[in-house]
Amino acid sequence: MVKGKHMPAESKNVWQKQLSEYFRKHIRNRGNTYFREGRVRLRQATATSVKGTVDGGQSYTVHLIAEEDGFRVYCSCPYFSQGGACKHLWAAIRAADAKLAERAAASRSKRDPQSQYTSWRQVWGEEENTASSQCVPMPGEFCPFYGLERFSQRWYLQVWQRYICKDGSIGRRQSNITYRLLEKGLLSEPDRRIIQWMFESGASFLLSARALGAEQLSYLLPLLAKTERCAIYHNDSCVVEQFKLGRPMTAAARYQGKLVGKEQDLFLSRVLVLGEQEVAPDNVAVFFPTEPFFVIHNSRLYALREEVGTDIQAVQANQPIQVPRAELPQFLETVARAGELESFSLPQEIAPERIAPEHIRPCLTLVPQREALLGLVSFYYGDREVAAHSGIRNVFDAQHWAYIERDDTVEASAWSALQAQGFEHTGEDGVRRAWEENMAEALHTLRQQGWLLQAQNKQRVKTGSVSNVQITSGQDWFDLSADVDFEGQELMDLPAVLQAYKDRQRFVVLDDGSLGMLPEKWLADNGLALQLGRTATRKEAAEDNPSKDALRFTTGQGVLLDSVAQTTDHVREDEQFSRYREKLHDFKGLRSVTPPQGLQATLREYQQQGLSWLAFLEEFGLGGILADDMGLGKTIQVLAHLLQAKERGASGQALVVAPTSLALNWASEARRFTPELAVHLHTGPQRFACEEAWETADVVVTTYGLLRQDTVFLAQREFAHLILDESQAIKNAQTQTAQCARQLQARHRLCLTGTPLENHAGELWSQMEFLNPGLLGSLKTFEEVWSEAQQSNTPEKWQQLHRFLRPFLLRRTKEEVMADLPEKMEQVVSCSMTPQQAKLYSEIRDHYRAQVLSRVEEKGLAQSKMHVLEGLLRLRQVACHPKLVGGNGQYESGKLQELRERITAVVGSGHKALVFSQFTRFLRLIKDMLESEGIAYCSLDGRTPAKRRQERVARFQDVDGPPVFTISLKAGGTGLNLTAADYVFIADPWWNPAVEMQAVDRTHRIGQDKTVFTYRFVTEGTVEEKIRTLQNQKQELVQSVLSGSKGVLKELSREDLEVLLS
Repeated sequence: MVKGKHMPAESKNVWQKQLSEYFRKHIRNRGNTYFREGRVRLRQATATSVKGTVDGGQSYTVHLIAEEDGFRVYCSCPYFSQGGACKHLWAAIRAADAKLAERAAASRSKRDPQSQYTSWRQVWGEEENTASSQCVPMPGEFCPFYGLERFSQRWYLQVWQRYICKDGSIGRRQSNITYRLLEKGLLSEPDRRIIQWMFESGASFLLSARALGAEQLSYLLPLLAKTERCAIYHNDSCVVEQFKLGRPMTAAARYQGKLVGKEQDLFLSRVLVLGEQEVAPDNVAVFFPTEPFFVIHNSRLYALREEVGTDIQAVQANQPIQVPRAELPQFLETVARAGELESFSLPQEIAPERIAPEHIRPCLTLVPQREALLGLVSFYYGDREVAAHSGIRNVFDAQHWAYIERDDTVEASAWSALQAQGFEHTGEDGVRRAWEENMAEALHTLRQQGWLLQAQNKQRVKTGSVSNVQITSGQDWFDLSADVDFEGQELMDLPAVLQAYKDRQRFVVLDDGSLGMLPEKWLADNGLALQLGRTATRKEAAEDNPSKDALRFTTGQGVLLDSVAQTTDHVREDEQFSRYREKLHDFKGLRSVTPPQGLQATLREYQQQGLSWLAFLEEFGLGGILADDMGLGKTIQVLAHLLQAKERGASGQALVVAPTSLALNWASEARRFTPELAVHLHTGPQRFACEEAWETADVVVTTYGLLRQDTVFLAQREFAHLILDESQAIKNAQTQTAQCARQLQARHRLCLTGTPLENHAGELWSQMEFLNPGLLGSLKTFEEVWSEAQQSNTPEKWQQLHRFLRPFLLRRTKEEVMADLPEKMEQVVSCSMTPQQAKLYSEIRDHYRAQVLSRVEEKGLAQSKMHVLEGLLRLRQVACHPKLVGGNGQYESGKLQELRERITAVVGSGHKALVFSQFTRFLRLIKDMLESEGIAYCSLDGRTPAKRRQERVARFQDVDGPPVFTISLKAGGTGLNLTAADYVFIADPWWNPAVEMQAVDRTHRIGQDKTVFTYRFVTEGTVEEKIRTLQNQKQELVQSVLSGSKGVLKELSREDLEVLLS
């Protein structure tokens, strides 16, 4: 962008005045030479835009555009690409100013009030003799004369002087014109411009001829004509003694034909049409292949207004053209395609008739690509195909000996129809349309509008439809088989069609080479269901359907097949699947279940709905995830469900697997709310000595650690109910915990968690695989489905996934179901580091930044994980307190000072507070601070025994208990009810926001009657601020499928690492 002030168009030399300062003097001189030599061809020249080409070593493109804040300039030459303002741009500027000046003069002439009449010379081209009106050579003076000579395919211009005798006759020819002739000022304007152009080569006098290119000829010919002192030579002979300037006129070549000889061959002779006059080629003295084209006829120079170069060159050849009679159809087709039939005068017996087209059919040749559908547009006139931008103007019909003109109106309407269906014009005959939206519907609409859809081999595109759909049943599976019928020409098995669709194909190549369009809408409507099935080979297929491959589904996936059956016509299903569908359709929604009589609590409305949902799952033999927010009473809902089963006489025990900290809580909650349930704790070293308790227990509670140790023992039993509390413990399907859980036997399985999904799709799959094996297909398939939903630009795929998961996952947030629960008030507290702390942080950051990034560059991020984690850990520790990395007693912490002020203020006002940190050493420093302030506290970390936990919780919950509870973030994130506190201090941020949410929910849960204030302490200018950013990114994923919206987890990259270490 070149800065400058735009000047009005009326200004003289508008472009030069604005931009000359950006061009060096020698560059301007070279550009002036290019301009005078006629090397500039302008396509556009206005006060705001210049576009054209300049001939140098090759032809270079130049653009100059005036904008509000300056000028945008461009040249395709190498000098400009290196940052220089080049001679080509300056030549274009000179040409543009000259063009603008010429237009301005013409405009002033039109506005001149004295010009009330139009000169006949302007109409008929007899221009006034400007030479004689300006400087008429006088006797006794010298006058320039000119010679144009054609030699070796080039034109040369020579100038000489002749003496004007006293009697007015012209004297002998003299050479050696000097520059003084210009200085005298006695030349006419055309003479001055011609001679100045010739001197600009640097010579001080003219002896030799100058070679002229086409551009120079275009510039000089009108000037030479105005002098009327230019002769034209060819082969040393003068062919034109002098010529004047004639008016511009239209021109064309015409062909006159006649049939000759016995064979009646067609012979064509050419004539040149100048204006309305036909001129034989021999009568045209000279042709100049310039732009515009010039000819000399009857001693006048005419500029031809149309692009007639090819025609003129053909006239120049002046040789008859022979068309054998047998080749006449091909000849007429060729000239018709070029739109040139009007230029031929043919004998009546062979002249084709011009007829109007009866039927024009637009055609789209489809070229499927992975990301989009490409197409080529053409039109059928009868049975003749014409590419849209082929340049063919007429279509010759040899059968009827007639030609049809293309209909621009019909073709333009067809292009509009394409655009209306989402196709974008990509240039020439090409169009493009993305796959995302309803492609099949768009193509169907085009067909209805009369379009022909064809493959590149000209075979018609065939539409695929689903047929022969059959669902059969086995002991624990359903099989879905179907064909895709391509208009009766070919059949494809459903697995093969599905594979093509998964590979993002929308068309398949059929055996005859034609394109088959897949049933996109049916596949899109049922894509999720079809992808979660697996291919059953013909050997596995049902005995009554062995002829084709099928998709196999587990019985738990029957709801998927039901949705397929609802969107498909004429489905054949066996009796077992029909009964399954009847039962499914008889379900009118969750049946309200009466709470058990022995329940010692009143369920809230949403808890009552949860109880009904648990009954629904058990009735249909499904497992589910109760994913209510922390504090909404998941435990009491499950206990009520188990008590209800006992009251109706159902047999079998329930096994609850929970974290160690929650095992006692289950027993305590059962004694409180469901005392009729006999609960046995399968814990401790003597756990196998309680055989009688096993036999009489309604509910057995154990821990995840013991699940791994006692898998063989537990797997030998069949439970009525199997409940995993805090089921994120099995979020990794490859862990021993998850594998052991899947080995247990139970008729009804449940997962309880407030965070069913924290990081990636595999976590949800692992829990669902435990609950309903095979429901989500293989892990690889489900991750593909999940990724496709995330990457989709439309919500349909995500909504499909959400609708499918909805029956198996019940999640209520506090905001949705607890209008009477006090709000959570959250605030981020920014802490400044002390000067010494800031200095230490910078030193450690610089050290690890250099070390870690160097290793990542050498080994890659995956193999540098330990170094990365160590570096981030040290930075987080310094951000809390320098003593965490070995700093001595002289170091202070800005964050600890902030905590001191906040905690003392809260306690002084009579409130209770929880203080969370993931660093036990930082908690120790906080406790030291509390002791120095005389503030009592309880504490809990990972080393606190389970019995001591309950004691300390009870102590804190007591009205007279300590006002502060310091808790290790991981140790206290689950299983604690601490509603006595109404202030929560999170001393340092954790990567995963779900962990912090769990910590806050220790106090913001049922039983809380006060507003809960949460303060998150973040040290400014440290890695903690970056952690907050990553937390926000993870929060999107946490809310993704649980609410049906789209979420994205951004994996840690090298760029992220650089930010964290910055």
